[in-house]
Amino acid sequence: MQMIDIQAMYEQFNTLSASTKFVIAGVATFFVFMYKTFATMYAENDKNIQAVAIKKNELLYKLQAGLSIYEKSSRSLQDQNELINKLSECIIYFDYKLRSKIELFYSNRSEATLNVIKIAIKNEVNKMPIAIQEVSTVEQFILFSIKIVRPVFSVMVVLMYFVLSIFIYINVSQTIGWSAKINMICFFGVIIISFFLLTILVDSLFNNMKSVRFSIVQGLYLAFILLMVFPLRIDWISPIFLIITQFVLFIFFIKSKK
Repeated sequence: MQMIDIQAMYEQFNTLSASTKFVIAGVATFFVFMYKTFATMYAENDKNIQAVAIKKNELLYKLQAGLSIYEKSSRSLQDQNELINKLSECIIYFDYKLRSKIELFYSNRSEATLNVIKIAIKNEVNKMPIAIQEVSTVEQFILFSIKIVRPVFSVMVVLMYFVLSIFIYINVSQTIGWSAKINMICFFGVIIISFFLLTILVDSLFNNMKSVRFSIVQGLYLAFILLMVFPLRIDWISPIFLIITQFVLFIFFIKSKK
């Protein structure tokens, strides 16, 4: 295996013109700036997510204790109001289904509704991670690698969008006729939408693989949106039809998540 000759690379770099060196230095500076920006943004986002998770865990434990106290109380109106206050502190952390049950309990004060809420709260508590948990060397290496690679991925995506935008502008400007221009824009629009959705999925996997969960229907919507790039090679299928289909599928995907 041939080793990289750093000295030869340096000498070759010195033979370049001043303008070429300036461009290379500018691109390198831009890359470092973007990497630092994304790395800082992701670090702050991780801190915020961790702070929210800690706050949620604290409130859930207090709520679980409050439910236990309520079971042993006289269940007077004052006891019910205190329990409702505790529920109101946690409601923003729950999904739509559990929030609906809590709001129903606000109005009916039913024991049956409260039992459903207690079961759901217990499930939420059981899903909470252990506060002090030993992390293996392999897991530490994976987490470290993700922290390093994730900003690089974001920078590469930005650069790819920039290059793609220039490429689209050149091709559209050289195309004659408005109908042909619209077809060209829709053609590249289908590619951009598929690529954009793919980058979101990859970024979600970098963020937290366990949180990326889709039903079969949602998975089919995503698959069809991504696969819309392949019919572009078929002459008789209009790019306008494909991009409209992508938008419709994306709307159905958003509605299916509610």
